[in-house]
Amino acid sequence: MLAGIDYFVVVAYLVGILLLGYYFRKFVSSSDDYFLGGRTLPFWAIGMSIVVSDIGALDFVGISGQAYRYGLSPANFDWIGSVPAMLLAAFIFVPYFWKAKLYTIPEYLGRRYNDTVRTIASLTWIIFFALDMGVLFWASGILLETLMGWPIWFSILVTAGITGLYTYFGGITAVVMTDVVQMVIMFIGGATLVFLSFYYIGGWEGLVTKIHAMGPEYQNHFKLIQPTDTNTPFPWTGILFGLTFVMANAYMIGNQTIVQRCLTAKNEWHAKASMVFAGFLKMFIPLLVLFPGLAAIVLIPDLADGDQALPMMIKKILPPGLIGLMFAAFFAGLMSSIDSMLNSTATLFTKDIYQKFIKKEESDKH
Repeated sequence: MLAGIDYFVVVAYLVGILLLGYYFRKFVSSSDDYFLGGRTLPFWAIGMSIVVSDIGALDFVGISGQAYRYGLSPANFDWIGSVPAMLLAAFIFVPYFWKAKLYTIPEYLGRRYNDTVRTIASLTWIIFFALDMGVLFWASGILLETLMGWPIWFSILVTAGITGLYTYFGGITAVVMTDVVQMVIMFIGGATLVFLSFYYIGGWEGLVTKIHAMGPEYQNHFKLIQPTDTNTPFPWTGILFGLTFVMANAYMIGNQTIVQRCLTAKNEWHAKASMVFAGFLKMFIPLLVLFPGLAAIVLIPDLADGDQALPMMIKKILPPGLIGLMFAAFFAGLMSSIDSMLNSTATLFTKDIYQKFIKKEESDKH
């Protein structure tokens, strides 16, 4: 049972994020302000927003669960899988996109090929975001039902209402600046859990010693590069040739929610620096999400489902108040992903569909 201070922390977070997002409505006076922040945002805010939009509560739970099952190898999703692609995007693609003054990735495809390609690409992204948001809304409903005792439908309406309002009023500026706060909350909550995990388990040396002592099936848990003949879904061949060379590049260079943030930069230098800074911050993500899963092997052995590792660690070692902070961090991850998709979907529909085919002659105010 959660303490009253935990409920207060979560409610205060929800109200604070709504008010902060609503505050940025005064900076919106044109479509350029709404969709691209007037091209005035600094690299540090954009970089933080990129990270928190990419890493959410589902990643915290899922990667901790994979660490419980397989050890350190899931860290490759960030260290090898994301960072090289982000550097490639920063120095080659992002400057080109920024100088072209694009609103959307499909807009670039339209210039490169034709309007048919642009329209198909935009509709594909809109459908994908709609389906993805359905998953995220359901996850937020489950989280708030567990935490606050609210019905799932009411929890979804609360999430949609708060996120939708500040995204509607403040545009991408509100999205980016609330993401900054949400990333700070995620990092503080995650770091607190890691610190206490190591405290209870005897530090890194204690963690390694105790896991190795649990049996031969745990001997590969501290190998970052996994051979192809082990029972793991993360062999080095798949990580290198599937993730690093293909999937990560497509995600970091062609994803509207990622690239649109870089397009809000005040100049080309800030556009490039935002992706480099995001890559730097991504290096810390495995430290926050993997170690609780590894510590759970020792503190909570024999879990039927590895995805229970992180929630059980929160329940086991965090005191009242910090539990609320950790749930707020979870919710921050969910909301940052939802607001990113809402804003990007609005941009895609407005610029690639509505303005191009439905209301061609309407004013910028419309």
